[in-house]
Amino acid sequence: MLFRYAGGGGGGGGGDDGGSGDNSKQELHWHQGSNEIIAWERRSDELSDKIWLGAIFLKDEGGYEIVLKSLRHYRRRLKTLGNSPELKDAAAMFASVLHQQAVKTVPKIDEVIKKIEASLEDTRLVDRLVDEIPFLEKALQCYVADICKAQDYGHEYFVKLVGDMEVATKDLETVSLALKRIRQFSE
Repeated sequence: MLFRYAGGGGGGGGGDDGGSGDNSKQELHWHQGSNEIIAWERRSDELSDKIWLGAIFLKDEGGYEIVLKSLRHYRRRLKTLGNSPELKDAAAMFASVLHQQAVKTVPKIDEVIKKIEASLEDTRLVDRLVDEIPFLEKALQCYVADICKAQDYGHEYFVKLVGDMEVATKDLETVSLALKRIRQFSE
């Protein structure tokens, strides 16, 4: 889980600004199932001076194509979650929780797809996608995982979900590049 809040200074909890008056954005990574804080990640003035190279990859190097393809795949995966062989073996309560999360995630996918499409029309908007990096990674990783499952197990669900296996296999290299490039910032 990822909790974001505007605030500054010391180690206040989610939403507490720590009293410093600093308006930098901070992220709190919380390990699911544990009460232990894993890491603080501070995004402030240090990132504002850097250029997001992932934006260049998305816009100028055609990275948007594989990202959009992965997002659409992720959407299909969540929409057909009930047919997944992995879910059929899961406990009923676990399956309902996953289904509820899928229902909440699909609109987010649509929103991110619209942001990417808008940024293709207006290049000034592409930098706004920087906040979506973890979500883009999740979609890319989902696509890779399902390609691997289709290759390794040949289960009809994954093969049908992935589609043309020859194209999907070629996409693995592009997805790998995308996963590296969307996280890059200038020095």
